[in-house]
Amino acid sequence: MQGLALQLALLRGNTFCSIELSEIGRLSQVRMQIQKKPTLSDGLAVNMMSAIAMGRLPLGAPLPAERRLARATSLSRICVRYALTQLKSQGYVTTVRGSGTNVTDSVELLSNLLAANRDNLSQVSQFCSYFDEVLIDYALEAGGEAEVADAIGGATLSKSRALSPSREFELRSKLAALSGSRTLQLLVHSLRRGLAALFGDAQFFVLSGSESMKLEAIEETLLQHVFAADRQGARQSMRERSDWLSGFAVRNQTRQQDILNQNEEEELLQYLTTTQPLNLSDSVAHEIGKMIATGQLEVNDETLSERRLSDLFGVSRTTIQEALNRLKAQAILTPNTRPRSPAMVAAIALPSKSESARNVRELAIISQIRVQLESWSARRAANHGKDEDKKKLRRLLLEMQRPTEDRRRLTDLDMQFHLSIARIGGNALNLFVSETLRTMLLSYFKATVLDPTVYRRPDDLTRDEHAAVAAAIIGGNGDLADRSMRAHVDGFFQILQRVAPSATH
Repeated sequence: MQGLALQLALLRGNTFCSIELSEIGRLSQVRMQIQKKPTLSDGLAVNMMSAIAMGRLPLGAPLPAERRLARATSLSRICVRYALTQLKSQGYVTTVRGSGTNVTDSVELLSNLLAANRDNLSQVSQFCSYFDEVLIDYALEAGGEAEVADAIGGATLSKSRALSPSREFELRSKLAALSGSRTLQLLVHSLRRGLAALFGDAQFFVLSGSESMKLEAIEETLLQHVFAADRQGARQSMRERSDWLSGFAVRNQTRQQDILNQNEEEELLQYLTTTQPLNLSDSVAHEIGKMIATGQLEVNDETLSERRLSDLFGVSRTTIQEALNRLKAQAILTPNTRPRSPAMVAAIALPSKSESARNVRELAIISQIRVQLESWSARRAANHGKDEDKKKLRRLLLEMQRPTEDRRRLTDLDMQFHLSIARIGGNALNLFVSETLRTMLLSYFKATVLDPTVYRRPDDLTRDEHAAVAAAIIGGNGDLADRSMRAHVDGFFQILQRVAPSATH
């Protein structure tokens, strides 16, 4: 495992990719599945890979004994053994009879892992600067100034002047909650591992007196903008805060690793502690509930058939049945009395006018975030993409330009086009966000291509914009690729802004 697959594993905490990387760029539908089975051993293996990449487990360092790992992580020894076997197969650890298991002492074998972690930290840092702006803007729109100020106050430095990943996460979590946006709350939750990797442990990130004064001044200005209901000023100060913190964290990564090399085994075991993931049927029930709520699953027998859902999620029909029974218990589904029909039908009402407006608001938020991520991916693809990948992008564009009345086919190709650019540019964070928001993203593409009440742009304009983006990428012009993609995605945002002006910016 290397490259994008390795970066995505470190970001999500397991090696399963719900968007199959090998399918991106093909002239077919992109399948977005949930994980087929919970793998605790896989999660432990990825946590140990993260520990190695972050310097918690330096070259040649001994690993705790299987028994201690099992006890600390509440896993069976068989599960721990599977995790260690996975690490051995990738060359990250070695076992010598009588000496236990150690991290490899080969820098070459670890080079891909270390490079993947560095690129992730850079991407998380860059994304947070923009994402934090969006968070505080929507929080101020939907919540009161006092509530936003309280959230910021809770993240200020303690007397020890130590940065805290948990406080940084709580700040973003509170702002997302104040915004009332499902999209923003889901993104904050998914970025928890990335934030922890970026900011490390509070005990190692202590600011000097001058550094503390600088951060306090930035936060004081931010609070002034918040109390004045100055959303533009708040956005600027929030970006300044994010840029300063990220810069400090990156500068101190080397110092942190030097200290971590001296850590005791107990601290490592605490870091490796994993939690039991959701039961598979619970995960499926959660996904189906989201798809019904966002309108992606239409309320009809064919869509809700066990066979269709089993194929969609890549799980057994038994798992689907268990998930549907859970939704029945929550009154989201109700038994179907029609003969030879699926056992369950949706019991929830169709979205009200206010709920429809909320869904448009969510699409607008996704669109606003995509403006940044997609333009970033386009620039990277133009500057770093391989010739072979650019040729595949050209073939995909030619297929998109063929005349067709099949709007769903256009939806599939449109999604393939954008995911291909993220893959070509090696933008793991963009792909990770696409994974995280997969059901919402499908609703987004459905609305912008299939729904004439939302999307009123001529097809030839969209084709011209896709062609301009592809030409800039193939020509290796990063600046032009950025501008062309930004203009293309921003076109959707401007439409959604008109549809729901009170919910967008």
